[in-house]
Amino acid sequence: MAKPKPTVTTIVKTGKADRAPVFGLLVLATYTLLWGGSLASPLTLAMLAATKRWLAFFVTAFVLACCYIPFQGPVPAVRRFYARYGPRFFSECSVNFEGTSLVELKQGRPTIYSFHPHGIFCIGWGIALLQEEFSGVYSCVSSVLVASPIFRLFMKITSGFPSAVDRGSLKSIMSKTKSLAILPGGFEEATLHSSSCDRVFIKSRFGFIKLALQHGYAVCACYTV
Repeated sequence: MAKPKPTVTTIVKTGKADRAPVFGLLVLATYTLLWGGSLASPLTLAMLAATKRWLAFFVTAFVLACCYIPFQGPVPAVRRFYARYGPRFFSECSVNFEGTSLVELKQGRPTIYSFHPHGIFCIGWGIALLQEEFSGVYSCVSSVLVASPIFRLFMKITSGFPSAVDRGSLKSIMSKTKSLAILPGGFEEATLHSSSCDRVFIKSRFGFIKLALQHGYAVCACYTV
C-alpha cells in the first residue's frame, strides 16, 4: 500500500508574471557585493596604509569600526524589501514546507534547519530565512563572515540574528532553546557546485546531529534548488 504524500504548504511562489528584475538584481547585487567587500576590508586598509593615504585610512577604519556597535535587528522595512524582491529576480521561485514542519516552526519548537546544497552564494538559504515564518531563527555562518564588519551589519539588518557556526556558538544558542539554520556542507560544498546537478558534502558532518540529540532539538532538512 502506497504511503500518502505529505501535505505541502507554500509561503512563497513567484513566476514569470511576478518578475521584478531591477529590484531583484538590486537585492542580489548588494548581497554579493557586501559579502565580497566585507571580506576584502582588511586588504583595503592595508593598501591605504601602504600608500600612506592616512585620511582615507582613518575614515575607512572608523566606518568599519562602527559596524561593530551593538545593534539588534532586523530592520523590518529592509527585511520585507529583501524578502519580497529577492525571489522575483528569478523566473520561478518558491518556498515550501512538507508535513507539519511549518506548524512546528510557528509553534517555536527548537529546531536545526539544515540547508542543502550550499551553492556559490547560498541564495536559497538567504531567501528562505528572510521570510516572516523564519523570524527569530539564528542564521549560523562561518565565523569569518560574522567577524567581517560590513556583512556582519548587513546580516543584523536583514536577518537579525547572525551567529558563528562553531560548536561553542551553537551550544550557546541551544542553551536559549532558540531555533537555528546552518549550511553543514560549508565551503567544501560550495567548491562542489555544479549547474547541471546538485552535490552535497555531508559524510563527515555529524556534529550538529549530536548537538541536536544532546539538547532535544528537532532537525529539519531544507533543500534549495
